[in-house]
Amino acid sequence: MARLIDYDADPFEVELYELASDPQTLLIDRAQRRQAGQYERHVRRLKDRGRRARG
Repeated sequence: MARLIDYDADPFEVELYELASDPQTLLIDRAQRRQAGQYERHVRRLKDRGRRARG
């Protein structure tokens, strides 16, 4: 089985797997997604406040 995996391995897929299996990378990825979501909510709230102030 290991020989088959070595024979059929795609370097890009191997790199993705290695990144996905690294706990530090996972923590960083989660933090970046969380921060992006917080920023989107912040922008949405600012737009809502602007609409209320005008209307």
